[in-house]
Amino acid sequence: MNYFIKEQFYSKGRTFKSAASKARLDIENIFLREQFEPIKIEIIPRKGNMNYISTSLKNHFQVMLLWRTAVHNIERGDRLFIQFPLQQHSIFLDFVLKKLIRRGVEIITVIHDLESIRVIKRDDISFFKSYILKKEEFFFLKWSSKLIVHNDAMKSFLIKKGISSSKLIPLQIFDYLIPDYDTQIMKKRFNQMQPIIIAGTLRPHKADYVYHLPTNLNFNLYGAGYVKNDLPNISYKGVFRPNELPNLLEGSFGLVWDGDDIKTCAGIYGEYLKINSPHKLSLYLAAGVPVIVWKEAAVEKFVMLNNCGFAVNSLLEIKSKIDVMSDEEYTGMKKNARNVGRLLRSGLLLKELLNQLG
Repeated sequence: MNYFIKEQFYSKGRTFKSAASKARLDIENIFLREQFEPIKIEIIPRKGNMNYISTSLKNHFQVMLLWRTAVHNIERGDRLFIQFPLQQHSIFLDFVLKKLIRRGVEIITVIHDLESIRVIKRDDISFFKSYILKKEEFFFLKWSSKLIVHNDAMKSFLIKKGISSSKLIPLQIFDYLIPDYDTQIMKKRFNQMQPIIIAGTLRPHKADYVYHLPTNLNFNLYGAGYVKNDLPNISYKGVFRPNELPNLLEGSFGLVWDGDDIKTCAGIYGEYLKINSPHKLSLYLAAGVPVIVWKEAAVEKFVMLNNCGFAVNSLLEIKSKIDVMSDEEYTGMKKNARNVGRLLRSGLLLKELLNQLG
């Protein structure tokens, strides 16, 4: 039997809010399509942000007890799929994982992010939160029999960290399910003369490059945290729900960039692009728009192999590349983006990987 962990908020025994991101919810829906059985874990309400990492040992112990009770009936030969990082943390889950393994349960972990790179190097993360994240990541990497990772670059990175190659299965990029996708409307929304699309978190601490964009290009911005300005080449479109956003995007190319520099992807988040497959890439391709990526990004290989966009070292190179691009080249990229998008909208990438697991 295949099971998966589903973390949810509850009130008086009834679900009232999901804390999951679009990527997590899509994976849960694909698991359900494949007739996996959900194991629901209560997310304990706390003051402040739902992603707050508690430093209370009592809270960590309470979370461990919730897990221990929830997985009690899993039997030898069953599989348990877990999405990582967890939405609520416990440094005591090590005991639950080891007990499941002794019982003969196979643990398969889907990696969304490696917090040891993406988060704990930030200056605003305390020693205790950093310790908790590193501890959790360590034992999930150690005790999982299989790890579904973003791509080949992340696989190579983890091999260098001592993780066995046989445990690591690259997904390449994440699926992106879109309800009510309208193919005909989307074909008309993207053309070579439109602005460049930037979607995602626009907060300066994560995407400072957005506030230094080249003035010889026009940009359409979608996302939270944008500090508005009056630059004539930038149009801020607002914040939209993940399932709505693909039907609202307008532009020529979707930009996959991160960090604080337009000349290269720098800083913690820029460096992270060397091993991760950003969910915004899946968003763009699922919507049917070709993409622009950093030449050193892990996803550059996927984009070039599928000819669904182009790569640059610097954002300053974009205009010259678009200026010499023929209508036929752009049309070909857009067609290939739609072909890849069709697979992502169906959830086929994860489904095929699950089939390979047997």
